[in-house]
Amino acid sequence: NEVAVSIDSDYVYLSVIPSKAQMLDRSRYLLSDQRDIAETLIQNVDALYVDLMGLATPDNEHLYYITDPHLTTQGAIHAYELLAEAMGYQPVRGYEFEVATDSYIGSNYGKAASWSIAKDTIYLAHNDLLDGMSTCRFETLEISTCFDSVYLRGKEQDLDPYDVFLGGLGPIIVITNEQAKSDEKLVIFKDSYAHVLAPFLAQHFKQ
Repeated sequence: NEVAVSIDSDYVYLSVIPSKAQMLDRSRYLLSDQRDIAETLIQNVDALYVDLMGLATPDNEHLYYITDPHLTTQGAIHAYELLAEAMGYQPVRGYEFEVATDSYIGSNYGKAASWSIAKDTIYLAHNDLLDGMSTCRFETLEISTCFDSVYLRGKEQDLDPYDVFLGGLGPIIVITNEQAKSDEKLVIFKDSYAHVLAPFLAQHFKQ
């Protein structure tokens, strides 16, 4: 909460991206309830809560990878639309999709009891806004690597193809959208679930 209070903005939002385990039947599986976790955060963080728990329902299995815990690109679009609307923005709709790889094996694959599980496909979304963005990854405030995309090409062939989104984990990642209609900036305190999500939100912000 100290971080939320210290942010120099009147608009602070909190959200919890549910894991796909949230879909499972709690009468059959011993699981934590992420709604309870969210409720604790709501009570202790001075921010407007945006509920994304509806993403993790049995009808929405396609919003998550089969072999990995992350949201798919389609799942990220659903999360983005909920967040954008809660933040007062009209979600951008209409994307073209490119297959980055159709042989993605995520971190859950090796934990599965069956080796016959189908591999996943990673899709990259495109439109004029997304394709006009650039990304800088900062190792320190003085050392950075920049590229003219929100996708770091070549990573889809690496050990973790999910790193194609923004280049993977990094302490500070800055997306610049020169086509933004205002100079507003959005700061996201995130984990890797936001890597596929952040570019969609960036459609409304300069950085």
